[in-house]
Amino acid sequence: MEEHYRIADVRKHLEICVSDLRQIEQEGRSRQDTTGAPEAGISTITIRLLAACLSELLKLERRQDHREYCPDLCQLLDCPQHPVLRSAVGHTIQVLQQTRGKFKSKELAELRVLLEALLENSEKFLHTP
Repeated sequence: MEEHYRIADVRKHLEICVSDLRQIEQEGRSRQDTTGAPEAGISTITIRLLAACLSELLKLERRQDHREYCPDLCQLLDCPQHPVLRSAVGHTIQVLQQTRGKFKSKELAELRVLLEALLENSEKFLHTP
């Protein structure tokens, strides 16, 4: 039942986005007809709403199919931050490995293992067709 409401919410949000885009298109045509200026830009709110809809649909897909691989929005859009974040996680793992003799902490060791798993899973997603 919860899934039905989530899909209904996504549909409602997409309808809002379509309405916004139609309005932008109309305003652009009017402006271009009278001034020759290009169409108006899409608002950040509309873009974020579309991204939220895509993200929600990906979560639903992941839950329905129980597949091992279903990309998140960042991977789907080939987010430029992804390599930067992978690099930061890799560097953090290196620092934790280098300092494990100085700071003998079970919590830090568990954190390192968690980050290694995150990085490994991220690598799998990058190479999965």
